[in-house]
Amino acid sequence: MVRRASHGSDVVLVLDVSASMDARDVAPSRLDEARQEALAVLEQLQGSRVGVVAFAGDASRLCPLTLDRGAARLVLGSLTTGSTSLPGTDLGRALGMAVRVMPPGRRDEQAIVLWTDGEDLERGARVALEHVVASGVRVYAVGVGTPVGGEVPVLDDLGRAVDVKRTPGGGPVVSRLDEDLLRAVARRTRGGYFSASRP
Repeated sequence: MVRRASHGSDVVLVLDVSASMDARDVAPSRLDEARQEALAVLEQLQGSRVGVVAFAGDASRLCPLTLDRGAARLVLGSLTTGSTSLPGTDLGRALGMAVRVMPPGRRDEQAIVLWTDGEDLERGARVALEHVVASGVRVYAVGVGTPVGGEVPVLDDLGRAVDVKRTPGGGPVVSRLDEDLLRAVARRTRGGYFSASRP
């Protein structure tokens, strides 16, 4: 019998905090659902190092890889759609940042778990995906939202919806889940795709 030293994995939890994550087609909101699911996953990662990345138009490493799940829990619990300063949705930057958080050399024991509605307004995902594939890190994508979509609310300082974002023509901005993109990311990285609407 061969004995191997047991050690945990490196897992980076990546959450979309763009304005579209305030949409309420998933109750109470997409971001609330993503945060609850990320906290549930965190509880299953005892013995693993966990990092947290949030993204909108830019991506920020909010928690480096750590065994301190309490620190990661605090970061996840504090996420809002104002957690990054640049508006937009740049999935490519998020994936790139998540790969950079992890040290090289243990790719078979590293994973990115991504919660997003899949909107890639900056169109950076396809380019970044090639880098992720080359790195060997698997991506497990969780689609948050519905294909029908939901209006993107404008929130006041207390988080209450006071209006909806509007197009230049005055109509409401509707954000829809892009499952095709997320399935492609998962497939290319030998990961998996899951829907937040089916826990």
